[in-house]
Amino acid sequence: MNENSLDTLLSKIGEFGRYQIRVITLLLLVIAFSYVASISWLFETKNLNYRCSIPECDEDVLDLKPAWWTNAIPSISNEPAKCSRFKSIGNINGTNCSSIDFDKNILLACDEYIYETSERSILQDFNLHCDENLWKLTTVGTLNSIGSLIGLPLIGILSDKYGRKTILINSILLCAISGLIRSFVNSYIFYMVMVFVDSFFNAATYTTAFTLAVEFISPKQRVIVVSLISLFYAFGGVITGTVAWLLQSWRPLLQILYGVQLLIVTYYWLLPESVRWLLIKERYLEAQKILNDIGREKQFNVPLQTLKDLQAPVDQLVDAADVNTTLKQFFKSRLCISRINNQLRGIVDQHILRFYTNGVNRSSWSTGNILRHENVWTTIYALFLIFYVQHLLHKLYFHSTRPLLAKTMHISVGKMLFCNGFFCNVCNHY
Repeated sequence: MNENSLDTLLSKIGEFGRYQIRVITLLLLVIAFSYVASISWLFETKNLNYRCSIPECDEDVLDLKPAWWTNAIPSISNEPAKCSRFKSIGNINGTNCSSIDFDKNILLACDEYIYETSERSILQDFNLHCDENLWKLTTVGTLNSIGSLIGLPLIGILSDKYGRKTILINSILLCAISGLIRSFVNSYIFYMVMVFVDSFFNAATYTTAFTLAVEFISPKQRVIVVSLISLFYAFGGVITGTVAWLLQSWRPLLQILYGVQLLIVTYYWLLPESVRWLLIKERYLEAQKILNDIGREKQFNVPLQTLKDLQAPVDQLVDAADVNTTLKQFFKSRLCISRINNQLRGIVDQHILRFYTNGVNRSSWSTGNILRHENVWTTIYALFLIFYVQHLLHKLYFHSTRPLLAKTMHISVGKMLFCNGFFCNVCNHY
């Protein structure tokens, strides 16, 4: 780590003090709620179990599989057909519908439906019943992924230009507004527009909060913070799944989870801007104030000239003329390509888990929620493993007869545990 760098300065004035804990806590809350937009569509698009309503027989008890259902509804794999029924003949009254009351040679389309549970999804509200409309349910998840894919690179450029804090807060506000609008719409097309807007701006939430968090602490503490970020992100899935299980209706689910996010407006006064970004923009007085707040516990004041003399941060912005050169250097780096590969594998695994959870949720809300709790516990276990391995290597470094080898192992394990994302330059300071 260069002696004349921001990371060296952070190590001197405070590696993980009260001010940094407050900032990290605010960002962890943001990261937890960033999971909402990533997974809420699973509950909104739930393909429920239902059958045709038989007005001649459905009077008092509206069961999915009453005793007479095989007389009035075709059987598909021992389950009532969802979108067809037999034509009734004669005058039927009461619930004792026998086979002679229906002509099994004539099938009719359903006018109304009976559902297995009281759950509500967009299937009912937008009339997306039957196989011919199934693609409209699955397209929601596809559009959600497309919005994130388009938003990620654009949001990165905007955060470099206008600041991490500005983009983070405005993106969450726009996510919250689009989510609330989506909870009130009665048009499928307008609903899909809001899904895209939500996922587009939500792409900025996790990555921007992650970047802010690691820029506010010294390199030695970044493994801990990244582990906490993973933990709170998983915990956000637990919150979403628990609220969905309690409400079992997509409109109030969105209204509660996105309504809470409007409180992000308070972050304009609570959250500081990235010091690294301020230095890049040569806003030294603002950077000095933040660093002095960090160093207050140690009564450490940073002279203005020290900030001006700092080595340019490794992630400083590049001019448009240098973009091609930078991209060539990036794709020639085996280290960065390896990290992208790890990140892509993580994204694929995450989406597989989401789709699997969605499939499980068709029969049970609680089972899918168990899977998200499992994600939390595996993250806690990983955090424990990090501390345990680092502790052993720390003892090895100070008590080994070959300290140079021990130190190399210590750094290598730290990089292996931490450097697995797009943030290549962070690892250069480890």
